Amino acid sequence: MALMHVVGDIAFSHDSTEAWIDEEVRATLSSGLSVGNLECVLVDEPYTGDGLVVNGHPRAARYLREANIRVVSLANNHIRDLQEAGIVSTQRALDDAGIAYFGAGLTEAEALEPLILEEQGVRMGFIGRQDPISHPPPGNIYAQGDQAGPARFVLSEALETGRALRAQGCEVTVCFLHWGIQKVPFLPDWLIDTTRQLLEVFDVVAGSHAHTLYPCWRDQDAVALTGLGNFYFAPLMWQGELLYSKPALDRLAVIA
Repeated sequence: MALMHVVGDIAFSHDSTEAWIDEEVRATLSSGLSVGNLECVLVDEPYTGDGLVVNGHPRAARYLREANIRVVSLANNHIRDLQEAGIVSTQRALDDAGIAYFGAGLTEAEALEPLILEEQGVRMGFIGRQDPISHPPPGNIYAQGDQAGPARFVLSEALETGRALRAQGCEVTVCFLHWGIQKVPFLPDWLIDTTRQLLEVFDVVAGSHAHTLYPCWRDQDAVALTGLGNFYFAPLMWQGELLYSKPALDRLAVIA
């Protein structure tokens, strides 16, 4: 039996410090394996342009490691905020900190590639996918051919990959999805049956992106964590408003 914690969206700014989470939360994460969604790029210089670019300093990868968050999904709508260069810089920072990742890459094949690791004597397999229906991007942000980006969610492909992980001896399989409607506190109806189908293949179906909490339930030995909320989202200035800076639904999170 392996202990695993799963948390939702994590987004650093260049002002984030080692005190980004409190000691009680850090203590909770200190045992077992902790997994989350890294929803920012890690780059040396802060972005000063007009677009919405969620970015933190590469040292934040060390903050993750020190909090025992040793695996992250990169399958989200902000991993390509600074194009391929941002993904390269983020991957380099994670590699340097000894953090494993999945769900995005410099090519489509790399983005779709599962992460397989052994933890506490248990072989685990992870995939990360971003749902194109939940948040249609203005352009093609997905990994496609030789284009870098996050892995696009296609149900049939995810199910096939999950079955392949099981065939490769993975005792625990995790599908981490970036989906839902932002700040709407219920699971959209088109994702309910999708979740049920995924639970037939994966042991854990985890979701983030809505910046609020969604239902969690068990289906025999599998568990659905459909919306984990914002585990940590640094305050972000956008269109003259400072987001994620005061108590609200988008300040709620769960450690599963």
